[in-house]
Amino acid sequence: MSPTRLPTQLHRALAPELARVSEVRHSVSALLRRWGAGKPLADDVQLVISELVANAVVRGSGRVVLTIAEIMGHITVKVSDANHAHGPNKHLGARRLEGS
Repeated sequence: MSPTRLPTQLHRALAPELARVSEVRHSVSALLRRWGAGKPLADDVQLVISELVANAVVRGSGRVVLTIAEIMGHITVKVSDANHAHGPNKHLGARRLEGS
Protein backbone atom coordinates (compact mmCIF):
# COMPACT_ATOMS: atom_id res chain seq x y z
CA MET A 1 0.00 0.00 0.00
CA SER A 2 1.20 3.48 -0.73
CA PRO A 3 1.58 6.02 2.08
CA THR A 4 -1.35 8.08 0.75
CA ARG A 5 -4.72 7.34 2.30
CA LEU A 6 -6.71 5.12 -0.03
CA PRO A 7 -10.13 3.65 0.65
CA THR A 8 -9.51 0.36 2.43
CA GLN A 9 -12.99 -1.01 1.94
CA LEU A 10 -15.62 -1.41 -0.75
CA HIS A 11 -19.17 -2.15 0.33
CA ARG A 12 -21.80 -2.68 -2.38
CA ALA A 13 -25.40 -3.82 -2.29
CA LEU A 14 -26.37 -5.49 -5.56
CA ALA A 15 -29.58 -6.51 -7.23
CA PRO A 16 -29.73 -10.32 -7.46
CA GLU A 17 -28.92 -10.38 -11.18
CA LEU A 18 -26.09 -12.25 -12.90
CA ALA A 19 -25.30 -9.10 -14.90
CA ARG A 20 -23.98 -7.60 -11.65
CA VAL A 21 -21.13 -10.15 -11.54
CA SER A 22 -19.28 -8.46 -14.41
CA GLU A 23 -19.83 -4.99 -12.93
CA VAL A 24 -18.45 -6.11 -9.58
CA ARG A 25 -15.45 -7.74 -11.21
CA HIS A 26 -14.54 -4.44 -12.91
CA SER A 27 -15.02 -2.42 -9.70
CA VAL A 28 -12.88 -4.85 -7.74
CA SER A 29 -10.18 -4.83 -10.43
CA ALA A 30 -9.90 -1.05 -10.22
CA LEU A 31 -9.84 -1.13 -6.43
CA LEU A 32 -7.11 -3.78 -6.32
CA ARG A 33 -4.97 -1.75 -8.73
CA ARG A 34 -5.30 1.27 -6.42
CA TRP A 35 -4.28 -0.93 -3.49
CA GLY A 36 -1.19 -2.05 -5.38
CA ALA A 37 -2.09 -5.73 -5.63
CA GLY A 38 -0.08 -7.62 -8.23
CA LYS A 39 -1.79 -9.25 -11.20
CA PRO A 40 -1.74 -12.86 -9.90
CA LEU A 41 -3.35 -11.85 -6.61
CA ALA A 42 -5.83 -9.52 -8.32
CA ASP A 43 -6.82 -12.29 -10.74
CA ASP A 44 -7.39 -14.71 -7.85
CA VAL A 45 -9.46 -12.22 -5.85
CA GLN A 46 -11.57 -11.34 -8.89
CA LEU A 47 -12.25 -15.01 -9.58
CA VAL A 48 -13.24 -15.69 -5.96
CA ILE A 49 -15.54 -12.67 -5.87
CA SER A 50 -17.12 -13.56 -9.22
CA GLU A 51 -17.87 -17.07 -8.01
CA LEU A 52 -19.21 -15.94 -4.63
CA VAL A 53 -21.46 -13.24 -6.08
CA ALA A 54 -22.76 -15.57 -8.81
CA ASN A 55 -23.46 -18.25 -6.20
CA ALA A 56 -25.34 -15.76 -4.00
CA VAL A 57 -27.43 -14.64 -6.99
CA VAL A 58 -28.25 -18.17 -8.16
CA ARG A 59 -28.65 -19.95 -4.82
CA GLY A 60 -29.41 -17.14 -2.39
CA SER A 61 -32.37 -14.88 -1.99
CA GLY A 62 -32.82 -11.14 -2.18
CA ARG A 63 -30.19 -8.45 -2.39
CA VAL A 64 -26.53 -9.50 -2.50
CA VAL A 65 -24.01 -7.55 -0.43
CA LEU A 66 -20.27 -7.55 -1.19
CA THR A 67 -17.66 -6.22 1.20
CA ILE A 68 -13.97 -6.30 0.30
CA ALA A 69 -11.44 -4.82 2.68
CA GLU A 70 -7.69 -4.42 2.93
CA ILE A 71 -6.53 -4.83 6.52
CA MET A 72 -2.82 -4.64 7.31
CA GLY A 73 -1.84 -5.92 3.86
CA HIS A 74 -4.45 -8.71 3.72
CA ILE A 75 -7.61 -8.82 1.64
CA THR A 76 -10.87 -9.93 3.23
CA VAL A 77 -13.96 -10.72 1.15
CA LYS A 78 -17.51 -11.18 2.42
CA VAL A 79 -20.56 -11.90 0.25
CA SER A 80 -24.00 -12.31 1.75
CA ASP A 81 -27.63 -12.39 0.69
CA ALA A 82 -30.98 -12.14 2.46
CA ASN A 83 -31.10 -15.88 3.17
CA HIS A 84 -30.71 -16.29 6.93
CA ALA A 85 -29.69 -19.95 6.79
CA HIS A 86 -26.00 -20.31 7.54
CA GLY A 87 -23.72 -22.32 5.32
CA PRO A 88 -20.32 -23.56 6.46
CA ASN A 89 -17.73 -20.91 7.21
CA LYS A 90 -14.34 -21.61 5.72
CA HIS A 91 -11.10 -19.77 6.26
CA LEU A 92 -9.13 -20.27 3.08
CA GLY A 93 -5.95 -18.61 4.23
CA ALA A 94 -4.51 -15.23 3.39
CA ARG A 95 -2.03 -13.81 0.93
CA ARG A 96 -0.29 -10.54 1.50
CA LEU A 97 -0.66 -7.81 -1.11
CA GLU A 98 3.10 -7.78 -1.68
CA GLY A 99 3.11 -11.57 -2.13
CA SER A 100 1.17 -11.42 -5.38
